[in-house]
Amino acid sequence: MTLKKVLPANYLLLILMTLSLSANAQTSLGDFTSYSVQGKSVTVYAGESALRFVFYRPNLVRVDLMPTLTTLFDSSLVVVQDTTTPVTFSISDSDSSLSITTTSLKIVCNKYPVRVAYFALGDQLLLKEPAAAGFAHYLNQRIANFQIQPDEHFYGTGERGMSLDLRGQSFDSFNEQHGGYPQYGGIPATMNVNVPFIMSTNHYGIYFEDTYSGHFDIGSFNPSILSYIADGGELSYYFIYDPSMTRVLSDYTWLTGRAALLPKWAYGYIQSKFGYHDVSQAQAMLDTMRANRLPCDAIVLDLYWFKNMGDLSWNTGDWPNPDQITSDFLSRGFNTVVITEPYVTQPSLNYSYASGNGYLAKTASGQTYVLPNWWSCQCNAGLLDITNPAARSWWWSKYQQIFSTGVDGLWIDLGEPERDSPDMQFFMGPDLKVHNIYDFLWAETLFHGFSQSYPDRRLFNLTRSGYAGIQRFGVVTWSGDVSKTFPGLAV
Repeated sequence: MTLKKVLPANYLLLILMTLSLSANAQTSLGDFTSYSVQGKSVTVYAGESALRFVFYRPNLVRVDLMPTLTTLFDSSLVVVQDTTTPVTFSISDSDSSLSITTTSLKIVCNKYPVRVAYFALGDQLLLKEPAAAGFAHYLNQRIANFQIQPDEHFYGTGERGMSLDLRGQSFDSFNEQHGGYPQYGGIPATMNVNVPFIMSTNHYGIYFEDTYSGHFDIGSFNPSILSYIADGGELSYYFIYDPSMTRVLSDYTWLTGRAALLPKWAYGYIQSKFGYHDVSQAQAMLDTMRANRLPCDAIVLDLYWFKNMGDLSWNTGDWPNPDQITSDFLSRGFNTVVITEPYVTQPSLNYSYASGNGYLAKTASGQTYVLPNWWSCQCNAGLLDITNPAARSWWWSKYQQIFSTGVDGLWIDLGEPERDSPDMQFFMGPDLKVHNIYDFLWAETLFHGFSQSYPDRRLFNLTRSGYAGIQRFGVVTWSGDVSKTFPGLAV
């Protein structure tokens, strides 16, 4: 059973538990007991729980939910900035509230119980927690609840097959492959690229820092409440305010990384189909393009350029002398892009080595997790453990060999991952922790390897999946397979 088949039922239960039960179903912060200041952080205590505010800029603050005073947070994979930027703030402590004020922002913590509100200078309300339930936890879930203002609208969160305005919507933050939409199962609200960053027309953005599967409810269950629920891990969020919406987005990319500039040819037309079975078919396409004077700067080779998925090497029976092929293509103005996947089938040249060295995802007992009936071969396959540093190093060495044959760009596919399971184990932890960042780590591996091996070149990486921060790794996301219909085009 794949993870994506399990989650919708889980989330239905989650929504019922979290949103429709009484406030006692989730534990929110209680009454204020004290506060402390350390450097650029302010911790507000509520008995044995706390909120910690850490300032990155006068208008950008990280807020940590600490269910216990010993709560520990993982190092961030996504955030690239630290707290070295000077930020000064003042604190005002009254009987009913504690206020923290910077040159851009005022944060007010009401004390009984502890609930947070954000104001622009001049006391313009930006966002506040509802009195009934603010930052909260329930079993392994971590929950952030906010009150929506009547005229507020929301955008962002990644790739969705629905209205750009997200108010009134409810959906998972969990990378899923949907092929042929909307032909099969209607228009999907949850798709391949999930970025837990949301922007409001009230001039703020929130990035939710937690790699576990999540769920947004933006005024769907309760029209006046925005909720984000993480299935595990410890939840922080980054609150960003600016009168300019473009600068809110700019601060988000300052926080998570700017998009890398692509090679010049990648901004032209790129031709792809499923697929060219051999070099003669690809050459015929090049002939057609040039005969009809159609501008085209690259050709994408789909599955047929290799023999078995996981080989990461040319099938020289159908593509003899790859160096000469890519050189000939380039002489006619076509850069070569090839597809690769993170699945290694048992017939592949690399399966035994990868499995024997522990480079594939594992079962709870530490054995290679075997996926039966893999679609490309109707055989068994394993999923690369991209979180294992040794596996990443080995995997990059295979790409070095690909680039050495004259390949100019990559198409990394199936990186949601398309097929995994809740009981899979990775070097970094359980599948639920790894799933959303799998493609992020794959893209990071390729970007750093390419930058070190080819410092004078730029990477082009076409990918179907993604997560917050992946923009800094030279990626372009594509929509996934669409149906050849006008409704498919509309999505």
